Amino acid sequence: MKKYLFIIVAIIFIHSVKAQLVIPTKYDTLYSSTDSHPVVSYSMIYPKGWIKKENKSYQGRYTITQKNVIGSIFFTPLVTYISLEESYKATLKETEEDPTKKIGLKVLKPTWFVISYQQNTTINYLKKWMMEDGSIFYLEFEYPESERKLFDSIISKMTKYNPGQ
Repeated sequence: MKKYLFIIVAIIFIHSVKAQLVIPTKYDTLYSSTDSHPVVSYSMIYPKGWIKKENKSYQGRYTITQKNVIGSIFFTPLVTYISLEESYKATLKETEEDPTKKIGLKVLKPTWFVISYQQNTTINYLKKWMMEDGSIFYLEFEYPESERKLFDSIISKMTKYNPGQ
């Protein structure tokens, strides 16, 4: 009898611990959020259960985090009217000038660009889109190498589409 009681308690414990971990990896765990901005309008999806907060020290920048995950997602609707190519070149130059940053990906397309690099054990993935009004939407992921699998899944979902369309 004691043996069965122990097994039942162990099963209940395992299920309760498992239920507390919210690790979004499937598309159906993501939801759509539409935010407003005085000049730029956009919509984007991000992981369910993650919390969006405005960054008080950088106006218009938001941080999305989840308490059980190390790493963050940042996004900013930039009211800037430089060309996407100029923004790409400036971002790439700044990244290349820092010898601690090892670039893993750099792609420039007509309506977006991506630059990804690793700095020590931290990975940064940056994507910028040109919005219909000429402004730029900036999305950045920063996470430790140990969270790569989770963030690769999130990045593939969140960067699929232009948030300005």
